[in-house]
Amino acid sequence: MPGILLGAAVTLGLVAFVHRRRRHRRCGPGPRRGRGGPRRGGRAALRYVFHRLDTTDEQEDVIRSAIKQLRARARELGSERDLTRDDIAVLVRGDEFDEVRAGEMFARQDEALRELRKAALDAFTSIHAALEPDQRDQLAEYVERWRRRGPRLGPYRTQWA
Repeated sequence: MPGILLGAAVTLGLVAFVHRRRRHRRCGPGPRRGRGGPRRGGRAALRYVFHRLDTTDEQEDVIRSAIKQLRARARELGSERDLTRDDIAVLVRGDEFDEVRAGEMFARQDEALRELRKAALDAFTSIHAALEPDQRDQLAEYVERWRRRGPRLGPYRTQWA
């Protein structure tokens, strides 16, 4: 008799555990730590925003595509960072400051930044078009709240430590 009761208790506990895990996956990420809230990285933060905005699959596809294209464009411009670092090293190392080379470096940076701005505007335009007015309001409130809170640095850290 005790073996049957113990077996039933273990089975019920296992069923409750599996059900709880599935429920959290189905409902989307929650605000609790460790459950995929906005602190867990890019994809988890995006899932959190989708959950909060109650987006459709089509809206999520458009938003993911826009963000993916923007990230790809920013990644392509990473080579400019290396070129700028090399140019600065040459400018510092030289006997005299080469203003022409510095001007070329800044012109190259301006062009790269112009391309990145265009990619960002394209992404923002497609995201804006995909969302409903109330979803845009909720997203704006989320962005404003993040600005007020700033980055979360932990209980024993300050921004200047």
